[in-house]
Amino acid sequence: ALMCAVSYGQIAAVQLLIDAGADLDCTNNQNKPALFLAFKGNHFKCLKWLVEKGAKYTFKINGKAFLDLLKVSKKDEIKNIIERLNLKNF
Repeated sequence: ALMCAVSYGQIAAVQLLIDAGADLDCTNNQNKPALFLAFKGNHFKCLKWLVEKGAKYTFKINGKAFLDLLKVSKKDEIKNIIERLNLKNF
């Protein structure tokens, strides 16, 4: 359910599911975590919420560190999230 909510950027559903105990680090059938789906879908509120709640962001996608994908993002929303959350390893 969390993967579906994140995929569609449904922040209220994401918050409800997380508060109810959903696994922040669950993955889809392609082994992609919810955090990546939020990033890929430009669902920045979901991305921020997942990180704030403790989702792991040290995973790799196709051999590349997720943090590296965030670093090269040209989207202001991503830069603001990185800055506000003071993500480690930057």
